[in-house]
Amino acid sequence: MDKNSWYIPLLAAGLSIAFIIVSFAVYLTKGKSTYWLSKKLKIGGLLIGLTTTAVTHQSCVTCYDYNEPMPDNYFELDGMDYYNDTLDIDFSVTNKISGAVYSRYGEDLVFSVRDSLMVDTVQTGEILPLDGIFDEEKEEFEIELDSALKSSIYHLSLYDAKVPDQSYNNMYTIKVTNED
Repeated sequence: MDKNSWYIPLLAAGLSIAFIIVSFAVYLTKGKSTYWLSKKLKIGGLLIGLTTTAVTHQSCVTCYDYNEPMPDNYFELDGMDYYNDTLDIDFSVTNKISGAVYSRYGEDLVFSVRDSLMVDTVQTGEILPLDGIFDEEKEEFEIELDSALKSSIYHLSLYDAKVPDQSYNNMYTIKVTNED
C-alpha cells in the first residue's frame, strides 16, 4: 500500500458501517421506503467502487521481478503449456518435437530421452537451431526422436551443457504412439 493511501481502509470501514446501518433501516421499512433504498444503493456503489479502485492499484505479484531478466537457456516446447503436462507425439504424423530456447547462452545444448521410470536413457543428442546457427537470443529448434521408440511414456530432459549429468533446465513428459 502506498504511504499516501492510508485513508482508504478507514474510508472503506466507514462506508461498511454506514451500509449496515442503512440496510437495517431498509429492513425495518420492509423495503418500501425509496429514500432508504436509494441511500443503500449509493453507499453500496461507493463501497464497490472504492474497493475496486483499491484492489486495482495494488501491484501484481508474479514469480519474476519485472527488472529481472528471463533465466539463461529457458526452454519452451510447442504444444506444451501450463495446463498440458504431457506432450503427445504420434509417429504416424511426425517424430519431431519443436520449440524455442530463450535468453540463449552458449551453444552446447543437449537433450536426453529416458524411460518412464527414468532408469534407462533411450536417446541423447544435440539440440540444433532450425536456421543452422546459434546467433539470436531466441532460437527455435527441432528434436527428431528415434523412430525405433516404442509406444510408451518417456521423459525428455533439455540441458544447457554438453554433459547431460548437469541439472536439467526443463523436463517434459512425452507420450509416444508408434504403430510400428
